[in-house]
Amino acid sequence: MELLRGDAAFKLERYDEAERHFAQAARMCPSRFMPLYKLVTIYQATERKNKAYDLAKRILAKEVKIPSATVTAIRHEMRRIVNTTNKIQ
Repeated sequence: MELLRGDAAFKLERYDEAERHFAQAARMCPSRFMPLYKLVTIYQATERKNKAYDLAKRILAKEVKIPSATVTAIRHEMRRIVNTTNKIQ
């Protein structure tokens, strides 16, 4: 439910509200990748590149309990963010 509410708020560009919902979803299910991924997208949309970079690194360090195409795609995107941000800094 929190992910759905976060997605709705994100589409309406209510980034603070979306961030709260995604953070709550991450706390509710700490092993899930999607809430953290959604937080990274908010940080990018709101020009908080350092927060996006830090969370991307945390996602890459996270243990994959159940491999899936979605998790693989998220990890690939996080590697891209980390590599791109390293070049800028």
